[in-house]
Amino acid sequence: IDSTAGAATTGIYIDYTPIQSRHLSFGTFSAYPQLFDIDRVEVLRGPQGTLFGSGSEGGTVRFITPEPSVSDYSAYGRSEFAATAHGDPSEEIGLAGGGPLVDGSLGFRASVSYRHEGGYVDRIDWHTQSVADADSNANTTKTARLAVKWAASDNLTITPSLYYQTRHVDDSSSWWDIRPGTVDPTQGQFDATLRNGNEIAQPSTDQFTLSAVKIDWNLGSLRLVSSTSYFKRRQSAITDYSAVDRAIFLGDPYPAAAVQAPGSWADDQENWTQELRLESADAAARVNWTTGVFYQHAKENTIENVYDPGLLGDIGLPVGDGYIYKQDPFSSLDKQIALFGQADVKITDRFKVTLGLRVSKADFVGQANYSGFVVGPPVSSSASITEHPVTPKIGFNYQFDADNLLYATVAKGYRIGGANPAIGQFCDFTPYGLTGVPPQYSSDSVWSYELGTKNTFDDR
Repeated sequence: IDSTAGAATTGIYIDYTPIQSRHLSFGTFSAYPQLFDIDRVEVLRGPQGTLFGSGSEGGTVRFITPEPSVSDYSAYGRSEFAATAHGDPSEEIGLAGGGPLVDGSLGFRASVSYRHEGGYVDRIDWHTQSVADADSNANTTKTARLAVKWAASDNLTITPSLYYQTRHVDDSSSWWDIRPGTVDPTQGQFDATLRNGNEIAQPSTDQFTLSAVKIDWNLGSLRLVSSTSYFKRRQSAITDYSAVDRAIFLGDPYPAAAVQAPGSWADDQENWTQELRLESADAAARVNWTTGVFYQHAKENTIENVYDPGLLGDIGLPVGDGYIYKQDPFSSLDKQIALFGQADVKITDRFKVTLGLRVSKADFVGQANYSGFVVGPPVSSSASITEHPVTPKIGFNYQFDADNLLYATVAKGYRIGGANPAIGQFCDFTPYGLTGVPPQYSSDSVWSYELGTKNTFDDR
């Protein structure tokens, strides 16, 4: 399940913190954690609305980091070198380790990593028939993480952590292929693959920090877990609109002389998240359950400005500040509070029932501002939504024997709606019977029905 607009359809978690973003414009996408030091990755298929809430219609992916130890030292390192066909080499190096600072009561875990992936696409200046930048699309990722665990008592631990990641891409990985049957003004410069004729480089940077504090309190038959986190992310990029603008407005993507039409784009994301979970501690008990409360305050702002004074002059318009399009900003604020619970009940030693329910209050506010020649007169719009989604889950497991399991699951996923920005002069609504853009779109949801078996045979 995927969507290129609105709230995410798949939850992306680092430990207990959701980090997925809204798709406010074509360039926004959820961060992908490039964790070097990792305990495991959990891929939870299907709607995960009960335990993971809005934005998990298609499932949830959790990146789980190692816990610091207060008793044992450990270290882990990895290096890699790789060759790339038609391109530059790649390399990676990373180191992680930790152990007790105060034996039995205070420990740490730290890691750093560096990865460079060589480029393989050449950017060509087709006006001069020369290579402007060979193997231009290299990228570099750097990560660092520090976590400290304080064992305040035998039953209580407090673990603050800080994770930093930055990824920089030097240029686009797309390459050109002249459309068959059309005149090729480049005289065959793109008959070979892995070449593009962009006028300028298209670099991008994606950087974020995640600060978190986890409190884990063993209460005997119960366990209380609190997770408080702050996620701050900034994406930025340059896009080459030189050929695109001329294809749309002049009917020819191949200008006679070199021109430059850069689009500058940025997206800022800032999330505060608090979750409290109370769960049973005895895995062998007849009933195992989890219940809790979740709160999130998530802000996101995206801007995009396209600078093309040459185009304005070519079509006989005043150049002015040279911008043909400004989106500044398209902003959103999502607030969510939810109560949730899920229980696994062993009816017999072979038959287990899973029951879950999440009740939420979700609020959204969005605002957009657009101006420039492409838009015409400046337009602004805003919308707000409040909804109260309920997402249940029920499942059945029957274990015939150690090698054969039959299961069935019914689950609901949910995603809150959003704002439709007002749009400008080149849009014709009449074929659709509309006089303008509806200010908002409502939520969507999905029901999943699964029936299956898990089996082993031939001595496993």
